[in-house]
Amino acid sequence: MVDFDKVRDMATANIDSLYPPDKHRKGIICPICGNGQGRDGDGVGFVKTGSPILKCFRCGFSGDVITMTAKARNITYQEAAEILAEKLGMTDEKYQYRPDRPIVAFEVPKFEHAKEEIPEEKIDQTEYFKKVEKYLSKTDYPAQRGLSPETCRHFRLGYDAIWKHPKVPNAPTSPRLIIPTSKYSYLARDVRTNLSEDQKRYSKQKFGSVSVFNARVLEYEFVFVTEGEIDAMSFYEVCKANALALGSVSNIQKFVDYLKTAPKRPTYLIAALDNDVAGQEANLKLKQALKELGIHTLIADCIYKDFEKNIDYKDANEFLVKDREAFIRSIKLIWKVSPEGYESDKLASQMLREKGLLPSEDALAEPEFTKENLQSMFEEKFTSEELEQMISQD
Repeated sequence: MVDFDKVRDMATANIDSLYPPDKHRKGIICPICGNGQGRDGDGVGFVKTGSPILKCFRCGFSGDVITMTAKARNITYQEAAEILAEKLGMTDEKYQYRPDRPIVAFEVPKFEHAKEEIPEEKIDQTEYFKKVEKYLSKTDYPAQRGLSPETCRHFRLGYDAIWKHPKVPNAPTSPRLIIPTSKYSYLARDVRTNLSEDQKRYSKQKFGSVSVFNARVLEYEFVFVTEGEIDAMSFYEVCKANALALGSVSNIQKFVDYLKTAPKRPTYLIAALDNDVAGQEANLKLKQALKELGIHTLIADCIYKDFEKNIDYKDANEFLVKDREAFIRSIKLIWKVSPEGYESDKLASQMLREKGLLPSEDALAEPEFTKENLQSMFEEKFTSEELEQMISQD
């Protein structure tokens, strides 16, 4: 397997030999958007001396040289590392640099699969966040979603009664919960009930580049990964658990790329995406992708199930709203999986059943014959005395 660290270090040290210099020779020409060939001549450079992170202020790219090469060629991180290793002459099993083999530079500044479009300009939203935060008390939407004032303050939620997307000035206004996802981006959630089908399509709109919600928790050892931002807040609400949100299952690769260059990253991640087919498949995909980064991942397949009542919930927030105490019990169960379990391919439910902490699947399928169950099954066809007699005969 490719030694990413060795390839990254060698490619960083020899970046000028791998990529053509920009017009003013202060950096390199961006292989993603071609920045550095224009009038100003400034291309891609390192964010600071000694850092492996490159930054392009035209297309917004930020990441190491392997990520940049991957994005420019529309290939995976591993494929990009292998190409760079070959260019650098690092072809032996230990990925050692061989000075007898000269570095081979990329021939063109812009690759065949480079993106032509330029992402939207980053606009600082700090002042807007301060403004809408003052109006949060004007809506009870957070309370409807089970979020306390303390949680709202922690995530700096706000409320905009006349919101419309900044890039669609002619759109109608709507009342929105504003959820900051970075200094430059946020989610605007429609707080109205009984939305029309057309309104539902736009009930969750994002402004700014897609960002990992609550990425600051990556400095901790254990972190939950959810799909929605309110789901991540739900974990914080009940037990101050460290949780981040991807925003969508389609953002898994973006999250993995983010982790590759993050200054800090957790040792263990708990995959707790939505409890549906797409979420279950995404949990597996996430575990496999993070395995290559050396991050151990537990698939918490049972975290949205109340085993006492045998009820499944779609996600963290639905569980929080409908049965807060059961949600807390479910989280506490997940903590009983030992760190060694994260390294295995077993699901959380399998390991918890092996410890006797969860009922078997057969037990869940067979209802217990109690007076309450019989009443539910037979409604009011039998009297209370008749039901008790049936139970005693059984």
